[in-house]
Amino acid sequence: MLPAATLVLAIVPYIARIARGALREALGMPYTQAAVLRGLSRRTVIWDHAMRNAGVPLVNAVAINIVYLLSGVIVVEWVFAFPGIGQGLVQATSTSDAFTTSSRPSSSTRRGARPRHGVRSSARQRVESALRSARSSCS
Repeated sequence: MLPAATLVLAIVPYIARIARGALREALGMPYTQAAVLRGLSRRTVIWDHAMRNAGVPLVNAVAINIVYLLSGVIVVEWVFAFPGIGQGLVQATSTSDAFTTSSRPSSSTRRGARPRHGVRSSARQRVESALRSARSSCS
């Protein structure tokens, strides 16, 4: 619980500040003022008109903070001696495991995916065989 709280406490104020600023800006726009003048309820104006446009900066801020969370999880796991994705990323990076650190899932991890044929599968097979031989020579 404490490691998660450590990561979240650093990001929540920033996201809240972005949300507040984006919502205030959207509520001051002419289209939301027109919705109020049409007699729409406050809930409808905020959720249907203002939040749709305030959501764009929020999504951008959350996407940027995901990168900070991944780097922060490494430090937090080290401080709390808690094994998790951070240690896995460090080990994969130190052993040059490109498939673990890549952002694109392999065909075996995607649900319902057909096996890939051609250049990518042969390149993958070559890398996997090189990794197997390197691991066997180290043992």
